Amino acid sequence: MKRLVKSVEAASDARRPRGHLLHKLLDVLEIAFCAIICGAQIYHDLEIFGNAKRMWLSNYLSLPNGIPNADTFERIFETFTPSVVAEKMRCFLQSNEITAIPELFEMINVKNAIVAIDMMGTQTKIAKK
Repeated sequence: MKRLVKSVEAASDARRPRGHLLHKLLDVLEIAFCAIICGAQIYHDLEIFGNAKRMWLSNYLSLPNGIPNADTFERIFETFTPSVVAEKMRCFLQSNEITAIPELFEMINVKNAIVAIDMMGTQTKIAKK
């Protein structure tokens, strides 16, 4: 999540300050990026994901006014050019598997579980985890 925060922090907020800015841009972008990684395809999916994962997201995000609705996601994403969004996603997703897998294992409990990983995950350090 820290890597995701770093990749979206630099995004400039083009929303008008006189409007009702109920949701932090960083929160909106992080919810959207996590949802997209999990398969979200439309704005309504972003809202559903956010509500389903609200408790987990609240560990990382401030969410001063809860989870944005689909219309809010759409309005905010309309302020970005597609290339900016794509670049932020690309920066976030460039972590390689060898470094990402151990980080993931630190976040989830895999004790007494069977974990299936492709050949990239057969590194000694990863296998010991």
